[in-house]
Amino acid sequence: MNEYRVHQETGRVLFAAAAVWATVMAAASVEGVTTKFDTAGLAAFGIGVSAFAAIAYRVDDELREYGRGIATPVLVSFAIGALGLWIAAAFAHTTALMIFASPFVALAAAALLDRPRRALRKSSAKSPGARPAAT
Repeated sequence: MNEYRVHQETGRVLFAAAAVWATVMAAASVEGVTTKFDTAGLAAFGIGVSAFAAIAYRVDDELREYGRGIATPVLVSFAIGALGLWIAAAFAHTTALMIFASPFVALAAAALLDRPRRALRKSSAKSPGARPAAT
């Protein structure tokens, strides 16, 4: 029962963190903060928050367990959505939106790379005895 509560609280904390991150980036965009920095500085910031998200996933056991509990199709959908948002923001030259989406892309990638690898199945043609010999 306690494990379920931790799992549920992790989801709530992630949702709250995403809401705060969205609010901060929206406020920065409205105030024109992104126009006051050069491209290299903004790129470094985006890389930094992305690296923080990926490293936090690797270091935090509860976050990693929460990520492993998410169904793979849901996680893939989230990754595609976050990456699509990042690409759309890049084409629209919306720096704040790119910086907003970058840690979500990194987090989804870290969670997908953490999935257990499935063994490749051998085809029956390569497996002796799988089919009777034609006589």
